[in-house]
Amino acid sequence: MTLSPKKFRKRFDRLTPIILQEWPQLEVETLAETGGDLEAVINYIADQTERTRTRIQQDLTELYQIAKANEPKSAEVAPTEVVGLRDNLRDTLRDSLRNNLQDYLQDNVQDNLQGIVLPTVERTLDLLETRAETLLSQVEKDVLPSVKNQIRNKPARNLLTILGVGFLLGLLVGGLGRDRQ
Repeated sequence: MTLSPKKFRKRFDRLTPIILQEWPQLEVETLAETGGDLEAVINYIADQTERTRTRIQQDLTELYQIAKANEPKSAEVAPTEVVGLRDNLRDTLRDSLRNNLQDYLQDNVQDNLQGIVLPTVERTLDLLETRAETLLSQVEKDVLPSVKNQIRNKPARNLLTILGVGFLLGLLVGGLGRDRQ
């Protein structure tokens, strides 16, 4: 819904306290000098705040709708009702912003973390794989020939060593045989 200048001017006196509560830096006299002209009020608020004209138009429309919905049938709006209205509006906006921000952070931060963490993990795995291949090739070049030479030079000793290691492993895995039934 867009706020028509005619409707705004008609309720300007009732909206003035709400506008002043929303933007406390505004001066009552200068706001009154606008005479309820919607464009003049928007320009004045834009000059005094860092908000855009479009956002001010939206804010004034919301304030107008809230004021109209909560307007008592009598001619005057009680100041306590305006304060309550402002507090309710502030609480609703704060809760809405907090929820939207939490949803945004959950969606985008998790996506960004996956975009950062997964490639880093993949690079680390590739690096580890490359290092393992390098170590294996070094073992094949350096250690394997010397082990082959020792096995060829002393076959009986190596055979007994292998049998002893096999016997010990069998004892560790199978036990001593006493516990078997």
